[in-house]
Amino acid sequence: MTRARPHPQATSDTQPTVSGRIDAIWSNRRLRRAWLVCAASATLWLTLHFITHPSMLDLSVYRNEGLALRHGVALYGPIGAQYGLQATYPPFAALCFTTLTLIPLGLCLALVAAANLILLGLAVEFSRRLVARRLGELNALGLPLVLAAGIWFEPVYATLHFGQINLLILVLILWEFTRPPHARSRGVALGLATALKITPALFIVYLLLTKRLRFAATALVTFGAATLLSFAVRPHETVRFWTSLVFDTTRVGNMANPSNQSVRGVLVRAAHRFDLGALGVVAIAITAVVGLACSVAAYRRRGEAWGLCAAAVTGLLVSPISWSHHWVWCVPIAVLFLASGRRATTRVRYGLTAAFLVFFSYLVSVYPSDPTRNLHMSVGAQLISMPYFLFGVLFLALAVGRWGPYRPPVSTT
Repeated sequence: MTRARPHPQATSDTQPTVSGRIDAIWSNRRLRRAWLVCAASATLWLTLHFITHPSMLDLSVYRNEGLALRHGVALYGPIGAQYGLQATYPPFAALCFTTLTLIPLGLCLALVAAANLILLGLAVEFSRRLVARRLGELNALGLPLVLAAGIWFEPVYATLHFGQINLLILVLILWEFTRPPHARSRGVALGLATALKITPALFIVYLLLTKRLRFAATALVTFGAATLLSFAVRPHETVRFWTSLVFDTTRVGNMANPSNQSVRGVLVRAAHRFDLGALGVVAIAITAVVGLACSVAAYRRRGEAWGLCAAAVTGLLVSPISWSHHWVWCVPIAVLFLASGRRATTRVRYGLTAAFLVFFSYLVSVYPSDPTRNLHMSVGAQLISMPYFLFGVLFLALAVGRWGPYRPPVSTT
C-alpha cells in the first residue's frame, strides 16, 4: 500500500527544502493564487518600467562617482552627472560604485532593476524571520501578498524608479539582525552599510543601548576598516569628507522639498526659512533621545522586530534629509503589522491598516520641489506634505504603547 507523501513543514529543528516549499505552494490553491498575484504585480512593474524608460537618476550618479574614482577626477566636485548632481556618500561608497562602470550603461540599468526586485524579496523574507522570533510564523498567504503590494509602496516604487541603494542597505541590516546571536562575523554587514551611507550608524547606538557590545564592536571595526581602505585610495578626499562635507547638508538638495520627511524638513517648511539655528539642533536632539528611548523600551517589551523598526524610524526622523524613498523600512513594518494584528483586537487591526495606508497615498508627490514655494506653504499644505513624519511619530508611540501582549526578547549578546 502506497503511503501518502507527508506535507512539508518547518519545525523548531529543521527547515523545509526549496522543493518542499514549492510543493507546499502548488498543492494549496489559495497560496498558489497569492504567488500568481505576486508574479503578476512584478510583471506589471517591469513592463511599466521598461516602457517608460526611467532615467534611474541616482544610479547614474553612483556610476559617475565610480568613473570619477577610476579616472582620477575630484570625487566631490563636478562629476558630469545629470542636473549637476554631486556625490554625497562617503568615499568608500564610490569604491563600491566602480563595479557599476565595468558594464555598459544600458545593461547596468537593467541588472540593477532586477537586483532591486530580488532585494525586495529578500527584505520580505528577512522581515518574516525577524517577526517570527516573537510573534510566530505569519500566515503563508501574507508573504506573497506583501511582495505583490510592496512594489507599489511609494518608498519602494521611488527606490526602484531612481535606482537607489535603499533596499540593499535595508537587506544588509535585516540580515544582520536575523543571524544567529553568536555568529562570529555578526556586525560586518552593518559596518559596511554604515561606511556606505552613514545613517545606519544609529543602529550601532541602538546596539550599545541594548547592551550587545560585541555586535556593536564588530560593526565599528568594520566601518573603521572600510574607511581606512578609502583613505588608502583617496586620502585627501576621505579626510575632507569626514571633517567637512559630512556636515554640509546643502549638497544633498532642497531641504524644504516636501519629499524630505525628516524633523528638519518639517520645521524648515513650518518656519519658512532654511536656517533654523538652535531650534533645529534642539528639536533633532530631543527626537533622537526620545526615539532611541522608545527603541530600547520596544526591544525590551516587544522584542527585536519592534525595537529595530523603532530605531530605523528614529534615524529617518533625525536625519537632516529623509527623502521619501529612504522610508523603505515600510516593508518590515508591513510584515510587523501583519504579525502583530493576528494577536490584536479588531479595532487595533483596523488602526494599523489605516495608519499603513499612508505609504500607498503618494502624498509626498503632491507638491513639487521648488525652494521658494516650499518655504511659503499654507498650514493645510504642510500637513498634507508630512505623511511619513506623522506616521513615524505614531509608530514610536505604538512601539511602546500598551495595546497588546509584551514579549521579552531572547538574549542576542
